Amino acid sequence: MKKWYLICTKPGQETLALDSLQSCGFQCFYPTLTSPQQTTEPLFPRYLFAQLDDPLMGQTWSTVRTAPGVARIVNTSAEAQHISDELILFIRARCLPMAPGLRLDSPAPASTSTNTSIAPSGLRQRLETLFSETNSYRRVMGLIELISHRPASAAPRLQLAS
Repeated sequence: MKKWYLICTKPGQETLALDSLQSCGFQCFYPTLTSPQQTTEPLFPRYLFAQLDDPLMGQTWSTVRTAPGVARIVNTSAEAQHISDELILFIRARCLPMAPGLRLDSPAPASTSTNTSIAPSGLRQRLETLFSETNSYRRVMGLIELISHRPASAAPRLQLAS
Protein backbone atom coordinates (compact mmCIF):
# COMPACT_ATOMS: atom_id res chain seq x y z
CA MET A 1 0.00 0.00 0.00
CA LYS A 2 1.28 3.45 -0.89
CA LYS A 3 1.78 6.07 1.78
CA TRP A 4 2.82 9.71 1.71
CA TYR A 5 6.35 10.73 2.71
CA LEU A 6 8.15 14.04 2.99
CA ILE A 7 10.97 14.50 0.49
CA CYS A 8 13.76 17.01 1.07
CA THR A 9 15.14 18.47 -2.15
CA LYS A 10 18.51 19.96 -2.92
CA PRO A 11 18.56 23.77 -2.51
CA GLY A 12 16.55 25.48 -5.24
CA GLN A 13 15.75 22.18 -6.97
CA GLU A 14 12.16 21.59 -5.88
CA THR A 15 10.84 21.78 -9.45
CA LEU A 16 13.56 19.46 -10.77
CA ALA A 17 12.80 16.92 -8.02
CA LEU A 18 9.04 17.22 -8.65
CA ASP A 19 9.46 16.71 -12.40
CA SER A 20 11.90 13.83 -11.89
CA LEU A 21 9.62 11.99 -9.46
CA GLN A 22 6.50 12.54 -11.56
CA SER A 23 8.29 11.29 -14.69
CA CYS A 24 9.08 8.09 -12.74
CA GLY A 25 5.35 7.68 -12.08
CA PHE A 26 5.17 8.88 -8.47
CA GLN A 27 2.21 10.94 -7.31
CA CYS A 28 3.62 14.13 -5.80
CA PHE A 29 2.18 17.11 -3.99
CA TYR A 30 4.02 20.43 -4.00
CA PRO A 31 2.08 23.35 -2.49
CA THR A 32 3.23 26.86 -3.39
CA LEU A 33 2.43 30.41 -2.35
CA THR A 34 1.71 33.18 -4.83
CA SER A 35 2.63 36.57 -3.41
CA PRO A 36 0.69 39.80 -4.06
CA GLN A 37 3.46 40.62 -6.56
CA GLN A 38 2.48 37.40 -8.44
CA THR A 39 5.75 35.60 -7.63
CA THR A 40 5.51 31.96 -6.68
CA GLU A 41 7.40 30.33 -3.83
CA PRO A 42 7.17 26.95 -2.13
CA LEU A 43 4.90 26.70 0.91
CA PHE A 44 7.59 24.45 2.43
CA PRO A 45 10.88 25.42 0.75
CA ARG A 46 13.02 22.38 -0.18
CA TYR A 47 10.17 19.96 0.67
CA LEU A 48 7.52 18.13 -1.29
CA PHE A 49 5.31 15.13 -0.63
CA ALA A 50 5.47 11.86 -2.59
CA GLN A 51 3.38 8.73 -2.39
CA LEU A 52 5.65 5.66 -2.10
CA ASP A 53 5.35 1.92 -1.64
CA ASP A 54 6.15 0.21 1.63
CA PRO A 55 9.78 0.86 2.69
CA LEU A 56 10.53 -2.85 2.30
CA MET A 57 10.15 -2.36 -1.44
CA GLY A 58 13.73 -1.04 -1.73
CA GLN A 59 13.70 -0.45 -5.48
CA THR A 60 11.08 2.30 -5.23
CA TRP A 61 12.94 4.05 -2.46
CA SER A 62 16.30 3.92 -4.21
CA THR A 63 14.64 5.40 -7.32
CA VAL A 64 13.41 8.30 -5.19
CA ARG A 65 16.70 8.81 -3.34
CA THR A 66 18.68 8.94 -6.61
CA ALA A 67 16.22 11.13 -8.55
CA PRO A 68 17.69 14.44 -9.76
CA GLY A 69 16.95 17.22 -7.29
CA VAL A 70 16.20 14.90 -4.35
CA ALA A 71 18.41 15.18 -1.27
CA ARG A 72 16.71 12.58 0.96
CA ILE A 73 13.52 11.02 2.24
CA VAL A 74 12.87 12.68 5.60
CA ASN A 75 12.71 10.57 8.72
CA THR A 76 12.36 11.59 12.32
CA SER A 77 13.26 8.28 13.93
CA ALA A 78 14.99 5.06 12.93
CA GLU A 79 12.80 4.82 9.84
CA ALA A 80 10.99 7.19 7.51
CA GLN A 81 7.83 8.65 9.00
CA HIS A 82 4.85 8.34 6.69
CA ILE A 83 2.28 11.12 6.58
CA SER A 84 -1.40 10.35 6.96
CA ASP A 85 -3.73 10.72 3.99
CA GLU A 86 -5.88 12.93 6.22
CA LEU A 87 -3.02 15.39 6.74
CA ILE A 88 -2.35 15.56 2.97
CA LEU A 89 -6.07 16.02 2.27
CA PHE A 90 -6.31 18.76 4.86
CA ILE A 91 -3.33 20.67 3.43
CA ARG A 92 -4.75 20.34 -0.10
CA ALA A 93 -8.22 21.43 1.03
CA ARG A 94 -6.76 24.33 2.99
CA CYS A 95 -4.72 25.47 -0.02
CA LEU A 96 -7.53 25.47 -2.59
CA PRO A 97 -10.03 27.89 -1.01
CA MET A 98 -7.26 30.47 -0.62
CA ALA A 99 -6.49 30.69 -4.34
CA PRO A 100 -5.01 32.83 -5.80
CA GLY A 101 -3.03 33.28 -2.56
CA LEU A 102 -2.16 29.59 -2.54
CA ARG A 103 -2.16 27.07 -5.34
CA LEU A 104 -1.06 23.52 -6.03
CA ASP A 105 1.27 22.33 -8.75
CA SER A 106 -0.32 18.87 -8.78
CA PRO A 107 -3.92 17.70 -9.17
CA ALA A 108 -6.19 17.99 -6.18
CA PRO A 109 -8.03 14.98 -4.79
CA ALA A 110 -11.66 14.44 -5.76
CA SER A 111 -12.87 15.74 -2.40
CA THR A 112 -11.44 19.16 -1.66
CA SER A 113 -13.96 20.57 0.78
CA THR A 114 -12.64 21.98 4.01
CA ASN A 115 -14.61 19.40 5.95
CA THR A 116 -13.58 19.71 9.58
CA SER A 117 -13.74 15.94 10.04
CA ILE A 118 -10.51 15.57 8.00
CA ALA A 119 -8.38 16.50 11.01
CA PRO A 120 -9.06 16.58 14.76
CA SER A 121 -9.44 20.10 16.16
CA GLY A 122 -5.97 20.14 17.80
CA LEU A 123 -4.33 19.12 14.55
CA ARG A 124 -6.49 21.57 12.60
CA GLN A 125 -5.35 24.38 14.89
CA ARG A 126 -1.68 23.47 14.40
CA LEU A 127 -2.18 23.32 10.62
CA GLU A 128 -3.91 26.69 10.59
CA THR A 129 -0.90 28.10 12.46
CA LEU A 130 1.34 26.76 9.67
CA PHE A 131 -0.73 28.53 7.02
CA SER A 132 -0.70 31.84 8.89
CA GLU A 133 3.09 31.73 9.38
CA THR A 134 4.92 34.17 7.10
CA ASN A 135 8.41 32.82 7.82
CA SER A 136 9.11 29.86 5.51
CA TYR A 137 11.66 28.31 7.90
CA ARG A 138 9.05 28.27 10.69
CA ARG A 139 6.49 26.69 8.33
CA VAL A 140 8.95 23.90 7.52
CA MET A 141 9.84 23.33 11.18
CA GLY A 142 6.14 23.30 12.09
CA LEU A 143 5.47 20.69 9.40
CA ILE A 144 8.31 18.48 10.64
CA GLU A 145 7.07 18.82 14.21
CA LEU A 146 3.59 17.81 13.05
CA ILE A 147 4.70 14.68 11.23
CA SER A 148 7.04 13.65 14.02
CA HIS A 149 4.29 14.13 16.64
CA ARG A 150 6.65 16.13 18.83
CA PRO A 151 6.06 19.45 20.56
CA ALA A 152 7.83 22.55 19.25
CA SER A 153 10.38 22.38 22.08
CA ALA A 154 11.59 18.97 20.90
CA ALA A 155 12.42 19.64 17.23
CA PRO A 156 13.54 16.45 15.48
CA ARG A 157 16.92 15.85 13.93
CA LEU A 158 16.57 14.98 10.27
CA GLN A 159 18.34 11.89 9.00
CA LEU A 160 18.59 9.97 5.77
CA ALA A 161 16.07 7.18 5.35
CA SER A 162 17.66 3.79 4.90
